[in-house]
Amino acid sequence: MNEIALLDWKDPTQRLERNPAFLYIHGLPSEASKRTISSFTARFVRHWNALLPEPFLQEHLAIFSVDRENACENRNLRTAIAAPWETLTNGTLVSVMEQIRRATVENPDTDQMNPSTYNSYLAAIKGIARKAYLARLIPADEYNLIADNRAIKYTREKGSGVLIDEVQEVVDMCLQEGTKAGLRDALLFLILFGCGPRRSEVVGIDLKDVDLIRGRIVVTGKGNKRRYLRLQPYTLDVLMDWLSEAEITDGSLFRRIARGDHVAQYSSTKSSPVTLTGSARVQARQNEVRTARNPRITAAGIYDIVKRRMLANPKITRVASPHGFRRGLITFLHRKGVDVATIAELVGHESVDTTRRYITDLEEQLDSASQLVNFGE
Repeated sequence: MNEIALLDWKDPTQRLERNPAFLYIHGLPSEASKRTISSFTARFVRHWNALLPEPFLQEHLAIFSVDRENACENRNLRTAIAAPWETLTNGTLVSVMEQIRRATVENPDTDQMNPSTYNSYLAAIKGIARKAYLARLIPADEYNLIADNRAIKYTREKGSGVLIDEVQEVVDMCLQEGTKAGLRDALLFLILFGCGPRRSEVVGIDLKDVDLIRGRIVVTGKGNKRRYLRLQPYTLDVLMDWLSEAEITDGSLFRRIARGDHVAQYSSTKSSPVTLTGSARVQARQNEVRTARNPRITAAGIYDIVKRRMLANPKITRVASPHGFRRGLITFLHRKGVDVATIAELVGHESVDTTRRYITDLEEQLDSASQLVNFGE
């Protein structure tokens, strides 16, 4: 039987139907998972591309994008699909992971990559390698070497939750700017703490998901499960101002903002004629992709906004991750006497045991409770 090459650039039907990255990512259970794994895979591909004496990415992206019928809207997904996965080896995996480790090392003292981040990259590439093996695009012995790479075992440390006073400090500072960026960021902080969503859930919010009458937003979380974010009146007012100032009438709620305080909008630019040939066609397509970049903010963008805004406020002496807002809300509600089952429902936890692990003062409460038993009295 004749083998079919992974990506024959002259055969558009193979670009998605036999592409292991496309097959793996689109087989994931939720849109949030697809975006996250697309991001990890795209970074892996870019590092892989940079290691090669003859980089492939620019040419493959341009040729792939000319085919409008099979083109992908998501930039990270396009990058993931553009890689020559039939050439993936265990040596490539190890080398690229080392490059990523050097670029993302979080602790200069130990020179170690965050275990969770490492495991996410590894899981994504191993998943794609399995699809490539099943499609007979890489040999069994090479796949077995790739699959033999083990995830790092570690104990997840409980982080500290953001306090409501810290959120109010940042929100006030953002609104005092009088800019669209400040308005967007204020809304982001209010929703992160007031509703406790995951970053991926915030990224996926579209205007059609917003119910201004009832003051709630529907989001899709893990396992494609939908739930409502219930907005406080103050948050709803800021949301209304953001929609008006940013002139958002459809599409994503949270958007990139360019210099000059210009909110990114969806492009109506038409595609370049495919009658162009050679380098002219490639350049035209590159210009089109650059113009039509999705205005939606990314999960990484949310992280950067949180970090930058907290660092900019002199009254805040620490920097929290976006997940710290989720932890902060859970702890705040628990201190206010809300039962754990209700909190779990609000933040989208399947198990109340998961919610309990988020409560930062639970150990203190357990210690206090144990002292209520007094012997010798």
